[in-house]
Amino acid sequence: MRINWFPGHMNKARREMRTAMRRTDVVVEVLDARLPRSSRNPMLERLAGRVPVVRVLAKSDLADPRQTAAWLEQFEAQGKPALAIVGSRKSDAARVLGACRAFALPRRKLGRPTYAMVVGIPNVGKSTLMNSLAGRKVAAVEDRPAVTQRQQQTEASDDVLIMDTPGVLWPRLDDQEGATRLALSGAIREAVIEVESIARYGLGILAERYPEELRSRYEIDPEQARTSEGQQLVRGSSGERGTQRAPSAPGAEGEGEDETSLDLLGAFDVVGAFERQRGFDTFLLLEQLGKRRGCLLKGGDIDREKAARVFLQDLRHGRLGAISLDWPDEPRLRLPKPPERVLKGRAAAFASAPQDGVEPKESKPRGKKLGKRTSAKAGTRGASAAAKGGRKAGPGERGRTSPPKKAAAQKAAGAVPDAKNRPAKSKVKPRLSLKKRAGSGR
Repeated sequence: MRINWFPGHMNKARREMRTAMRRTDVVVEVLDARLPRSSRNPMLERLAGRVPVVRVLAKSDLADPRQTAAWLEQFEAQGKPALAIVGSRKSDAARVLGACRAFALPRRKLGRPTYAMVVGIPNVGKSTLMNSLAGRKVAAVEDRPAVTQRQQQTEASDDVLIMDTPGVLWPRLDDQEGATRLALSGAIREAVIEVESIARYGLGILAERYPEELRSRYEIDPEQARTSEGQQLVRGSSGERGTQRAPSAPGAEGEGEDETSLDLLGAFDVVGAFERQRGFDTFLLLEQLGKRRGCLLKGGDIDREKAARVFLQDLRHGRLGAISLDWPDEPRLRLPKPPERVLKGRAAAFASAPQDGVEPKESKPRGKKLGKRTSAKAGTRGASAAAKGGRKAGPGERGRTSPPKKAAAQKAAGAVPDAKNRPAKSKVKPRLSLKKRAGSGR
């Protein structure tokens, strides 16, 4: 199942960000310290243009400190300012304000405050950072995505004005492995994902990188779920396990990979691709977790969905320890490239526009757009009415008035039609209701 989530309020927030970027001096991009690569929005560089971007790795207390330090070194080598913080700490909020003052564009007017825009994916900690920057509660904080759905602006200090924006993803999640990790962190609403598949992928990552955390938390042995790499797990109707070679993908293309080494099935099944390429039975890991946590159905069967939710809650709240899902030098899954998009209309014009970061303001037509056929009908409407014996409608009238002979006949009969040629309303006195008749008799 491919993961994609781009509701209407995100598209609206993207347009508002593009408009507000014209008066922004610095952008604060809030990234998840556990997945700095997957939580980066590829649209931001184009939207920001020449506006400086300060990258903030939030939730650093939940991430592996060694990997967080490696990410900061990589950003520094690329010349991109970045710092790791915990959004609820006031000392870290002061560091963010200092970075905004240091990297912001020069002030356009004397006495004008520095405008800083806080952007990021859903449920990454933007609202928590906003409350710390403002020194009071200005944004609602909940453990679910898409809580903030409109922009809000507040003063962080006398010279810095910050703007909070809704969490925005990008319209098409081409990197499905990164989208799976976003779902693991809680950035994507659970209504559009398969909870069991997401939890199986997370268990596989932890079994490969952090096996001791799984042993200490759930008392399960990841080595029991290890299989030979390159084998595809097959389960029969009786539940026994078997293996077969994973199918190759002749004719596929990938970056730095041989054509026959790509996994075509992984484009729609990331968990299956992880099992075939890393050699772990994630289904067995989930079953062992369900047994240890007592997630059972009637008859002794394991409730895998309940076990998956238990694991996701433990991972998102840091009960498994400091864990990082994105490593700077990790080998990625060998997945095929997604098909290229066919751009039409405004999307094609925006793709071919100069990379200045500011798109011309979109103007929507007001009312009905008149084409050739519509304008021709409007021009011949009055002529057809005159040909039928009537006259052209005046400025305050609608439609065509009645012909003279028909109007005279109706007037002689005692009925005067209205402008829409409807019969005159009857002057019969309406009947009163029972309640009104009972009240009038008193």
